[in-house]
Amino acid sequence: EGLCIDGGTRLVEADGGFGIKTVRPNPGSDAIDIEYELVEDGTTRIVLYDPLGRLSVPIVAGSMSRGRYSAHVDVRTIPQGSYTIVLISPAQRSSVAVQIVR
Repeated sequence: EGLCIDGGTRLVEADGGFGIKTVRPNPGSDAIDIEYELVEDGTTRIVLYDPLGRLSVPIVAGSMSRGRYSAHVDVRTIPQGSYTIVLISPAQRSSVAVQIVR
């Protein structure tokens, strides 16, 4: 299936399925929607970091199965600025920049 489940050298799907697919709208002012795909089961986190690398908002945290997902994030309480959304799975990491505007 394109995955190494035994913990050795990890293989990913040939189409590059893992990662953050879209962040809409970007820039966002009220809310953003994050579409992402996982290629392995396990503990998954999506977090929003501020420009200084500090954790601003935990978005997703928990055990997830491989597949395609989306998360809706209310950003009205987050100060305006540039942020990084980071998707972390057991063996991979993906990040994308997002702007919060007022």
